[in-house]
Amino acid sequence: MTHPAPMTFRLVLAAVSIVLALSLPAAARAAETPMPTHQAVAYGMDWVPYIDPADLPPVEQRKVVCLVDSGVNVTPDLPADRPEGPVILRTSLYGGSGEGGPAYEQQHGTRMALVAGAVPGNDYGTVGAWPGVRILSVRAMPYEATTFPVGMYEHGIRRCRTAALGGVPIAVTALALGTSEALSPEQREVLEDAVVRSHDQGINVVAAAGNRGLPSLDIPAAVPGVVGIAAGGSSSLCEHSNWVSGVIVGPGCHMDTADLADPAVPAHTNAGGTSAAAVFTATLVALLRTLRPDLSRLEAEQVIATSGVRRSIPGGEVIHLNGESAARSLGLGPVVDRARRRMPQPADAVPGAIPTQGPSHPSAEGSYGRPVRRPTIVKLPRPRAVVVYRKRVLTIRLRAVPKAAARVMISIRRAGRNGGSVTRDIVFVSSIRLTVKRRPDLVTLRYLPAPGATSDSATTTVRWRKPQRP
Repeated sequence: MTHPAPMTFRLVLAAVSIVLALSLPAAARAAETPMPTHQAVAYGMDWVPYIDPADLPPVEQRKVVCLVDSGVNVTPDLPADRPEGPVILRTSLYGGSGEGGPAYEQQHGTRMALVAGAVPGNDYGTVGAWPGVRILSVRAMPYEATTFPVGMYEHGIRRCRTAALGGVPIAVTALALGTSEALSPEQREVLEDAVVRSHDQGINVVAAAGNRGLPSLDIPAAVPGVVGIAAGGSSSLCEHSNWVSGVIVGPGCHMDTADLADPAVPAHTNAGGTSAAAVFTATLVALLRTLRPDLSRLEAEQVIATSGVRRSIPGGEVIHLNGESAARSLGLGPVVDRARRRMPQPADAVPGAIPTQGPSHPSAEGSYGRPVRRPTIVKLPRPRAVVVYRKRVLTIRLRAVPKAAARVMISIRRAGRNGGSVTRDIVFVSSIRLTVKRRPDLVTLRYLPAPGATSDSATTTVRWRKPQRP
């Protein structure tokens, strides 16, 4: 898919994994995403990481985002479960680990958690919209799958509701995975009932609008009561975003985040999509309801709509989020002002200059606060290739390799097997031979630029060949 990772999830189940020595040296470790992030500035959230700890309630009272997705991996940006977050608990609807599997699709939840609350000051990866956010992760995708079962929306929402009944202060459920498949009448009724029951408990429900570039919303964003979120850049819709007139828009392209192939490396990319926009919006909702605990579900939805920036587009109007306007409209101007006074000026941009939100987060050391050079952005086309399997050897012949492509990420899948991916240097190679144990069903290719640069689009293609006898 030329745009962000597909939200319809029609790929077959996860598959065979391969382990190879990479011929290209690992990308040099950049520090981490510089502050403020591109999306924080564009959507009025640049002040958020600098909130005075005195303006926040005790950790256990801070509102929680319930993220129903593919699980969240433990990384330096998303440490093991802890009360202060960013992940307070990793759970699974299938038992076992709440982390994602090795397949690309299984990493979706991790990428979304990074957008919400990647921790600062660790010289690693990126920085989230609100480093003080608390996330309860619900892995609703089977560990070996690359598809998201439609019925898992309701089960995931129910898990969030159960946690809230158990005392977890959940403010919003985020459904960042969507589908264009039609629901049966029974499935739709069950999902609508789950949303209504969430509302009865005061829980907002937000969902990704979809990444097909259509004037409509995918499921579950189209379900009544769900706040569907479209994806935008600084002042316009992303070309791949679904939308309807009056839809709320969050950041989903031209974003600062972590590299898809190496989460330790910061990147500027279009590979966020409406999923990232939905999670960013959910984070803002949790922040506002933390700072104003008397704010109801409906009031929270109203304020993000009425305080946003209205922009006309062909066929209607969309509303771009503005976190600062939303906060000020709720009487939180003094909180914003105190946070802005804590923001370093350019002359203060030295290691350790950025204050943090108290003991909940690491001290601001290393590159956090130090000017960091943004990576070069290059355009990479969709890979073209012929894939042939014979006698346990998979041959991938790349066609018309662009000069800017230094590596290719190869994911090999076979139903019933764990998925995996490797990268190979393609500067001097156009044909790649891999030894695999079994014939794969799908081969997914993604071009990667040289270290220090990043692509501005997800460049995945899928090629498959009818099974041949060895």
